Parts: sequence; C-alpha cells; structure tokens
Amino acid sequence: MQGSSTTKRPITTEGDVDKRVFTIAPDGRKLLFARKLTVDSAAAFGNQLYLIADVGQPTQPVELVPNNVLYAEWIPGQDNTISYSTAEPRDANPGWLAYNDLQQMRIDPATGSALSFKQILYRSASGLYSWWGTRFHWSSDGNALAWVQADGAGLVDLENAKLGDPLVTFPVLRPVGDWSWRATVSWSPDNDLLLTTVHGAPVGSESAENSPVFNIAAVNTQGLFSAPLVENAGIWAAPQFSPFVGGQSGQFPVSYIAYLKSRDPFNSINGEYDLVVADRDGSNERVIFPGAERPGIRAQQTIFINQEFTWSPDGRQIALIYQGNLWIVDVESQISHQLTLDQGASNPVWVR
Repeated sequence: MQGSSTTKRPITTEGDVDKRVFTIAPDGRKLLFARKLTVDSAAAFGNQLYLIADVGQPTQPVELVPNNVLYAEWIPGQDNTISYSTAEPRDANPGWLAYNDLQQMRIDPATGSALSFKQILYRSASGLYSWWGTRFHWSSDGNALAWVQADGAGLVDLENAKLGDPLVTFPVLRPVGDWSWRATVSWSPDNDLLLTTVHGAPVGSESAENSPVFNIAAVNTQGLFSAPLVENAGIWAAPQFSPFVGGQSGQFPVSYIAYLKSRDPFNSINGEYDLVVADRDGSNERVIFPGAERPGIRAQQTIFINQEFTWSPDGRQIALIYQGNLWIVDVESQISHQLTLDQGASNPVWVR
C-alpha cells in the first residue's frame, strides 16, 4: 500500500506466509519473508525463507537457502545481507527445538544463492527455556545486535561469537501452555538505549515466575543504567522508540515512545490494551487510540514478532492493527483512519 488505501495490492497470493519472518530491507524495496512447508496444520513447524527483490514490481518470490527459521532480519549497512536463527521440528509442543544459533548470509537478489556465509553464534542450549528460542534485533547502523531470552536481554559479543552479559535481568515467566514469553526490544534513534518490557516482582503471595506485573524499562547499551519508565504496562506492551521528529528538547533531539498499555494490568495476557504515546522518559503519557468508548486492542500474540504497530518514518503517525484491520493514527491530533476492512491484517511495516 502506497500513497492511499486505494493502492493496496497483493505481493503474494499463495496464502502460506509464516508470520515468524516478515521484514523489509532498509532500502524499502526488498522483502524477506517465510513460507510454511506444511499448510494443512497451522500448528506444524517448518518453513522456507523467500525474497521478493522489489516490492514495487510484480516479481516472483525467490527461494533462499535457509529453512526451519525462527528469526531472520536484514542487517543494516550491509547490502543484501541477512542474519537468521534456526530450529529442529519436533512432534512435541511447541513443535520445534530452537538451536539458538545465529548465521549471516549475503545473497544474490536475482537468484537467491548464497554469496558468502558466516557463523555468528553456534548452537546452544544455554538460557532458561532455551527450547523456545532467542530473539535478536539489529541496531539501525548494523554495528550492534541485541538478544533477548526468558529472563533478560543484552548485546551479542560479535567479536567473540557469544552472548554478552545481560544488560537487564528479571524473573522468568512460567511458560503458559506451549509457549515461553520473550520481550521485544527497540533501539533508540541514536542506538544508545534499548526499550523493552521486563517481568516485574510479585505483588502478593504468588511466586516470582507467576507475577502478573510487566513494566517498561530503558536500558543503556553501555551497561551504565537500567531505568524503569512505565509500571504495569502489560505483557504485550511491545514498546518502540519513534524516529527523531526534529527539534531539540534540552540536550536530546525530540523523539517519543509508543506502547500498548493493558486496561487490566493484572490480566494482561488475554486482556485489552490502549495505544499510548509518551516522551522518551515515559512522562506525559497519553492514550491516542482507540478511546474509552470502544473496545481495546487485543494483541495478536504472534510470539516471535509482536508487531501490533509501527511508527511512520517521520515519527508523526502510527500504523496499527485493530480488530484485524489496519489503521493509521496521527500522534498529535489523535485522528485515526481505517485502511482495510477484511479483518485479515497483521504485522505492519512502514518504510519510506
């Protein structure tokens, strides 16, 4: 979709996209995504990476080498280069055993063949509930890589091919059903901070791993501090820094944070949320969507992505999923517009 909602057109039509991987390159043209190998069962794990070299042209997807992928992402600052992590399909829940590995591959966008390959992290069973997998996210300059596991987050030691010491730790959440929670992380525009959700301390007689509390914290990437910003935001808060929006506030360029805030913070796994925007220190929070008169947002609980909303490149609007449809909300005026009607939207991505 470009320019207006009337320009919506399908890029694929097979109906077999696997939500674990859906990311557009920094140039805004190349789409990296995964397709399910087994479409008869939604619960079955097994996928194949694919590339669309130019989303602006009617081109066919190109099959890439990696399969059984839990995570994949373009590496900023490196042409046609991706990183990815894999797993082994299993019959037992949740359907896979994560390798917690990390591999880098430069690809030929015309043929999908691998031009170069590098092992960043080797297979490992380290970390609590490691069978679920480690989440990764690159900084905007491609110089640093964040990791998230069940009880903390930190940076990958790229030079020594290992996970660095955690920058923030928290009580692990007891696995719910067949999944183990992983927080999201968002890099600040200057790549000095990570914004994440942390599992909070118990509020009563419950054990630490059964605490219903989930807070938002900002973490300095040099390990200098970890600062709480929002209390009781909810498990699916998925906070994100905005891009710089211009101007200056004190010594910092102006930017904001956005997050989902649970309407019932002690039942946030299955509860409703509001979209909130605040200053980068968590102050001046304001609900901008959907409003008290309407039902709240229900997180789709896509455990690997948690991509309910995304900032516009100029930091002035937010695209989000509400009741299965794509909406755009202007941050300042709080005016919202519904862009789809078929209730089939998910995982919004916004590029220039």
